[in-house]
Order: sequence, then C-alpha cells, then structure tokens
Amino acid sequence: MSTPEDRDPITDRLLKRALTPPDAVAAGVCPDAEMLAAWADGAIAGPEAQAIERHLLSCARCQA
Repeated sequence: MSTPEDRDPITDRLLKRALTPPDAVAAGVCPDAEMLAAWADGAIAGPEAQAIERHLLSCARCQA
C-alpha cells in the first residue's frame, strides 16, 4: 500500500475526476468539458443546469 507521500497529486486528481458521478456538480465538483458543452448547447436543463450555473458563479477555477 502506498503512503500519501508516494502518491502523485496529478494522478490522484485525474482519478478523482474520472470516478466522480455526474451529479457531483451540485456537491461542488467542477463540471468536465463534455458537461459544460451540453449545458452551453441547452441539452441540460432544470435542476442539473441550475447546479452547474451555481457552481460556475462561485468557482474561481471555472471562472478563470
């Protein structure tokens, strides 16, 4: 088993993103490019679109 010092932070971030469920945007996880494209095209509506919009309003990383 690896210790936290042995782990690569970039790999950890990529794994976390790959294993994050789509509804995690409501929990504060940044939406991926495919989700943002669907939202921009109007393919995502209702509560899921509102969650993305709330996230975008409050996330400095996404705003940058």
